[in-house]
Amino acid sequence: MSKIPNMPIFENAIVKRFLRMKKEETGSKSMEQYVGHIKMFFTFCGKDDPLEVERINVMDFRDHLESQNYTLKTKESKLGCLRGFFEYVNFMKPGFVNPVPKIKFMKLSKDKMIMSVEDKEKNQRQKWFDYDQLKEILNHARDYNYEIYMQLVIQVFTGCRIGEVVTLKKDNVKPFRNFLMTGIVENARKTSKEDPIYFVFSKRIGLILSRYMMYHKNKYGDQTEWLFPSLMDYQKHSSVRRIQTFLKKASEDLGYPIKSHAFRRNISTHRAKESKTSLEHREFLSNHKISSTEANHYTQISIEQRYEIYMENYPATYIKLESVIPY
Repeated sequence: MSKIPNMPIFENAIVKRFLRMKKEETGSKSMEQYVGHIKMFFTFCGKDDPLEVERINVMDFRDHLESQNYTLKTKESKLGCLRGFFEYVNFMKPGFVNPVPKIKFMKLSKDKMIMSVEDKEKNQRQKWFDYDQLKEILNHARDYNYEIYMQLVIQVFTGCRIGEVVTLKKDNVKPFRNFLMTGIVENARKTSKEDPIYFVFSKRIGLILSRYMMYHKNKYGDQTEWLFPSLMDYQKHSSVRRIQTFLKKASEDLGYPIKSHAFRRNISTHRAKESKTSLEHREFLSNHKISSTEANHYTQISIEQRYEIYMENYPATYIKLESVIPY
C-alpha cells in the first residue's frame, strides 16, 4: 500500500484493514482521500488508537473545521469520511460506539454566501465554456506547447478526466478507428475495476491525433510507451500538475477561470443546449463508466456503432470548433 504516512495510527490493524478494503472497493484515489482525513483527525486529537476516540474529540475537531477557511462541502466531506471509518471500527468492535454524530455546520461558508444576481450568472457561466472561449483556450495552448495543446484537445472533444489523459499509452489510441481507451493505469481509475472506458471522437479529431502520433514517433521513437511522456523521464507519463500550471497561467492571461474538470462536462452542456441527446443515449454518451442495467447493453456494441451514436449527438458548436483549431 503506497502513500501511507509514517504515523502510529496507520500501524493499527483496524486502520490497515479499513484502508485495504477501501482500495479494493473504490481504488487508490479513494483510499488516499481517507488517509488524508484520518491523518488530519488523529494529528489534531493526538490519539494513536481509534478505540480511544471519544465524542468530545470529534466535537473539538468539528469546531476546528468550523474555524477554518474550508467550503461547507469540504467540511462535511471530512466528517462524513470519519463517520464511515468509525462505522467500520464499530463493525469490527461491536461494543464500540461511533463517536461521530450526524451534525451540520451552521456557519456560512464561501460557497453558501449570498450572491448578487450578477455574481450568480457569472458563477454559472464559469461552469462551462462557449465556442469563443474554447477556441481561445485551444489557440492559447497551441502557442504555449504542442503536447499541452493535444492534452486539451482530447479533454475538450472526449470529456476524459485529466488524470486519464496524461496516463494514456500510445497503443491505446486509435486515431483512424476514432476511439481511445482510458483507465488502463491504476492511478487513473475512479474505481478498482480494471476494464477500460472507451471514448470515440470525430474523424477530424482523429486526423489531428494521427498528426500528433507522427510527431511523437519522430521525437520519441521507441523510448516511451506513454502518449505524453514526462519531460524529465520518458519512462514516466506527464504529470497532472504540468497542465494545471498551464491552465492557471491561461486563466490569468485570458481573464476568466479555467478548470480542467469544466472540459469534462462541457460537451454534455452543449448537447443539452442544442437538445441533441435523446433519453435512450444519454447515459451512453456521458463520459462515465456505464452503470445502469438499461444502458449496459451498449458495452457490447461495436466501435463503429458507438461512433455513429456519438456523431448523431455531436453538438454543432463542436463541429464548428474542430474545423478552425490548428492541427
